[in-house]
Amino acid sequence: MLERVAQNFQCPIIVSSANTGLGIDVLEPAEHRRGPMDALRRGLAFLRKSKVFVTGCDFPFLRRRLVELLCEKEYDVTAPVIDGTIQPLLACYKSDYLAHALNNAKSMADIIYGTESVYLMGGKEVHMGDPTLRSLLNINQVQDLWGRPSSTTSPLPFRPWARAFHSLHYY
Repeated sequence: MLERVAQNFQCPIIVSSANTGLGIDVLEPAEHRRGPMDALRRGLAFLRKSKVFVTGCDFPFLRRRLVELLCEKEYDVTAPVIDGTIQPLLACYKSDYLAHALNNAKSMADIIYGTESVYLMGGKEVHMGDPTLRSLLNINQVQDLWGRPSSTTSPLPFRPWARAFHSLHYY
């Protein structure tokens, strides 16, 4: 996974306890296996662009075109919806918003729901960035390799208070 990220993305900021041997800088997490919130806080100081794409190590088939589609939107958060679930670890964030949100967030959900400026990308639009939808495969076990995410055309079940967001889009 790290090799694919290094090959497909310019100057990636990688936070991992793995020694890559790829000739790229890898930041050690503050504490081993503390999760994505710790990794984001650790990498924050190294952000140099106005937007950052965040992914986990369990999306090994990520396509650059999908990342470009997500990051070309002008929202604080742009994330795909997979099987009716927002994917915060396959999303693009405005760097200044992410820095602010990380001050108070206890979870990735807090970051997503911490702004009214959220764009949720449904299956048809995701398909334009990855016709195979393999970018959406979350691989945690060998059996996951045979899965295929379903397209996301049904309405997302939001938390009741999230329905009040005015700029929350679902296509």
